Order: sequence, then structure tokens, then C-alpha cells
Amino acid sequence: PTILRMTLGRDDLVLSGPTVNHPPFEEHVALAAAAGFTAISCWTRTYLEARERGVRDDTMRTLLADHGLGMADVDCIAPIAGHGDDGEPFY
Repeated sequence: PTILRMTLGRDDLVLSGPTVNHPPFEEHVALAAAAGFTAISCWTRTYLEARERGVRDDTMRTLLADHGLGMADVDCIAPIAGHGDDGEPFY
């Protein structure tokens, strides 16, 4: 697939997953493209959930490229937990 490589500038808009309640990856891409964003930023859990559904990395890259979008970043690469926190990891 053709990979769209870009440098984001100060006038470029990035749609962050939390601002739209963490939709599935495919929906996140469609929302950003329809609203005129330049790129998306998603949380690790969005990426992992897509992978669990069988969406491959090359499919995600193609989806982004087909919509003319870049991936600004994947937030929170590691699970976050406080000292002594026995709860579930927060991605």
C-alpha cells in the first residue's frame, strides 16, 4: 500500500480519539476524513481492539492513506497504573 508520510504544521488538525469517545479505528478514520482533519491520534486500546478484530497494520495504513489522513501518534503506549494499584491497566 501507498503510505502517506506527512509533516504536520500549525494549521493541521488532528482528531484525537478521546474527543469522540474512542470509536473503533475504522470509524475514527471516517469521522476525521469527513470533518476535514489532517490526521488522527488514537489510544493504544483502539489499536489493540482493531488488531483483536483481525485488522492488520497494513490494512490500517491503507485505510488512512485512502482517506488522505496521517497517524499523528498512538497515545499511552504502555499501560498506566499507580504504585500498588491492583486494578486493571488503563490504556
